[in-house]
Amino acid sequence: MPARVALGIICYLTLNNLASSVAQQLPKIDGYVRLTSLLDTSKFFVLYTIVEYAMANWLMRIEKRVEQAVAVIAKDQSSASSSTKAVGEVGEVEVELVEAGQTVNEEKAVQQMNVRTKLTGIDKLLTSPGGHMYFRDQHLDILSRFSYLAAYVIVLLVFFYK
Repeated sequence: MPARVALGIICYLTLNNLASSVAQQLPKIDGYVRLTSLLDTSKFFVLYTIVEYAMANWLMRIEKRVEQAVAVIAKDQSSASSSTKAVGEVGEVEVELVEAGQTVNEEKAVQQMNVRTKLTGIDKLLTSPGGHMYFRDQHLDILSRFSYLAAYVIVLLVFFYK
């Protein structure tokens, strides 16, 4: 994964070097120069890929923390429910099973509410009460795949058909 960031930074620095050498060699004019605009736009797209990778990595770390909080709560509740015993006649066991079915739903609701109490800061904002993230790294990846391609095609069309 760090190789992807290194490659992005190398591409950005290469484009930055190329843009500065082009700017030095071009005569001083007051007008619009397509080449410098294209290089600046390319630098923006390379910078976007670096930022997108950093955001996806950050969201993936938040997702791990949420999964750990859910696992801790599930472990706590399973140990608490295993400590209760149903001892009695057949009629009492059936009643206990019905009550156990109801308590499972109640425990799940309590677990969902407790997930957000185990999280801090931005993790709470990105997580639903049920412990599911609103915006995950996979969502960012899918959004970037389509929006990056569409934006790049539009920019190239604008530059070549002016």
